[in-house]
Amino acid sequence: MRRQRRFWKGAVAGLAGGLAGTIAMTIFQKSWAATAKKLAEQNNGQQPNRNARGGESRDESEDSTVKVAAKIASFAGTPLTTEQKKMGGSAVHYGFGATMGLLFGSLREIAPYQAWRYPALTGICFGTLVFLGADEIAVPSLNLSEKPSQKSASEHAYELAGHVIFGLTLGYITRAVRDRRWSESGSTAGRRRTGQCHEIFR
Repeated sequence: MRRQRRFWKGAVAGLAGGLAGTIAMTIFQKSWAATAKKLAEQNNGQQPNRNARGGESRDESEDSTVKVAAKIASFAGTPLTTEQKKMGGSAVHYGFGATMGLLFGSLREIAPYQAWRYPALTGICFGTLVFLGADEIAVPSLNLSEKPSQKSASEHAYELAGHVIFGLTLGYITRAVRDRRWSESGSTAGRRRTGQCHEIFR
């Protein structure tokens, strides 16, 4: 099975998939935080531990996306308030997810059919690579988070699970947008051309 390679179409589909994957990942993080908070309250009223990412007990300044937003603002000479840092962190979070989606969609255009026919597998593999490259290597190297050796096993599991959800959603949404939307558009255009030909030769 062959198809035409259209990098811009793959990029658009990947962008949509990246945003959808980031939303799914965020929902997972908030659900994790809410569950951890409830469990902590049931456990002698203790506060949620550091694994409750995104929870109220977690200091927003510790989040790598917030640190990136603050650094960008500092370069521009504009210090951010606490609320602005939170908004900036969200912008960095979604911006990074969208960028990774754009990259995924573009790479998918040059991948063989055997690779892109399984969106769950390719998405999860890509999400895992993002986890390893970003959370485990790049972010700690830039002093935006703790070193991997300083994190607990549950923290690594939490971060990996979030990226697996991101990749799974990314894979399915990218395929749906790229292969169905454009193929339907092409089919519609083809039917119109066929109809025009019939009108001419009638």
